[in-house]
Amino acid sequence: APLFGASLGALLSGMLTPTQLFDWGWRVAFAMGLPLIGIAYYLRRKLQEGGISDRTATGDARRRPVAQLFRHHRRIIAMATLLMGFRTVPLYAVVYFLPTYMAHVIHQPMLNGFLASTLSAVLLIALSPAAGIVIDKLPRRKPLLFATACGTAIGVYVLFVAMTPAATAARLLIGIASITALIVLGGCAATVLVLEALPYNVRATGHGSTYGLGAGMFGGTAQLAVAALMKW
Repeated sequence: APLFGASLGALLSGMLTPTQLFDWGWRVAFAMGLPLIGIAYYLRRKLQEGGISDRTATGDARRRPVAQLFRHHRRIIAMATLLMGFRTVPLYAVVYFLPTYMAHVIHQPMLNGFLASTLSAVLLIALSPAAGIVIDKLPRRKPLLFATACGTAIGVYVLFVAMTPAATAARLLIGIASITALIVLGGCAATVLVLEALPYNVRATGHGSTYGLGAGMFGGTAQLAVAALMKW
């Protein structure tokens, strides 16, 4: 999704004038994203809860995973939702807020911001398999999660402070790549911790629910977090 959104933003920014983009061009991006709703619904309907060791689960647990999840695993859901904040805020700041900031604050072409966001999205995909291998071999994942959470918070602050009209493109790209690598590592660690904490029969529903709740709660706070850190 970040790669699709950033690439589409870069394409529209390169093809349309700023006036066209703000008048009607932004609607094109929303319209092209609508089919993803159907694709996501289809995939979720085809995804089966449970595993080999969960074949003895009751019929109610299989048919009503959402009810089972919020009835018996509320504490895990609450903690996993809060855990989403550490990666959602920096991710939304770098991928979604960055183009607007570069265009309206440091007066760079919006295309440059979308290209930077596209780089971050590509790295998210490219680094995830390697990060998963590393996380899988670690006996303890919480220290790495804490370190990456602190690193992303500091990294986003330094990136936006250093983002001035005089900043070189190489410096900004290195900063974006470093923050993205930390997000990938921490995100993989958080995902594994959440999945291991949930039983098979609610694992897919639990991860999807906490991801959606966390993104909804913390995704829109990225701009506020960045602005607050810069004023502090």
